[in-house]
Amino acid sequence: MLRFPDGTNYASEDTFARILRFQERIREDPAVIKLLSVTDLLDRADLAFSGPDAVEDRLRSYNADQIGQLQLMAELGGNDDLRDFVTDDKRTLQAIAMTSYMSSKELASLKERVYAAGRSTLPADVTLKVTGTTVQWANMDREVSHTQMSSMYILSAVFLVLLPIIFKSWILGAIGVFINSVPMLITFGLMGLLNIKINIATALVGGVAVGSTMDSTIFFINRVRLARAEGMTVVEAVDHALLTIGDGIIMTSVILAGGFACLATSSFLPTSNFGGLVTLSILVALYMDILVNPILLRLVGSAEACAAGRQLDSSALRKGAQ
Repeated sequence: MLRFPDGTNYASEDTFARILRFQERIREDPAVIKLLSVTDLLDRADLAFSGPDAVEDRLRSYNADQIGQLQLMAELGGNDDLRDFVTDDKRTLQAIAMTSYMSSKELASLKERVYAAGRSTLPADVTLKVTGTTVQWANMDREVSHTQMSSMYILSAVFLVLLPIIFKSWILGAIGVFINSVPMLITFGLMGLLNIKINIATALVGGVAVGSTMDSTIFFINRVRLARAEGMTVVEAVDHALLTIGDGIIMTSVILAGGFACLATSSFLPTSNFGGLVTLSILVALYMDILVNPILLRLVGSAEACAAGRQLDSSALRKGAQ
């Protein structure tokens, strides 16, 4: 979109010729397949009214009055397409760049090239705005992605502080953070490996998956901690947690995975990717909670028991020496 200041329009002084140079720069861009603009319509109108002897690219030599007359004749000739590219006051002009499918990153690069072309060719007082449905979707994806990354950082920081407080142990808190980080790392790594694009759907995978899996980890570790407080050994506490809440964790995870797996059958690719990725995260989290989590808790408990035993032995030796 090109917006011209008050008292001017796209045909004022040398503005029209500079617009033509700007459009040439855009057409030369390798990402642009075709560029549609009002100058194309005016060029065809000029050829139609001037006949086969019209000089090619003669529009560059026309002044503001001639351009205005040419537009008027095109409108009188029934060319309603002009209204799609220029407003009645001729102060706002639109050009449509046709491209193949591009990622948000590729589209951002194209926007920068368009703005660079505008700075080098258009008058300084002309406002250039790259917009359109594709651009709006890319902007939305970028904002969602940035928000998602910020929320993941905040969520990780909160869990690093909150879980040790809940479990009353920095070691158990670290285990909880690790157990819930692995599914996210695997999911995001798979997205990169399969070149799955970040869009408004897939950008929500992290937050949804964390919210769906974190509660299972908290329940399991807290149940082990409470069993240890009742006097059970580490092995007994872990086995007790598996027997009492293990089936609930499995059932809840399977239900959640099945629900999100339904989305994976969608014919709309972003929804399909979202469903498949969240399902993967939940299943990996289930594996971590039921198999890896007990192993880590037993290892940590055994290490704590060994450390406590060494302390008792050293205390006994000191007493014997006394």
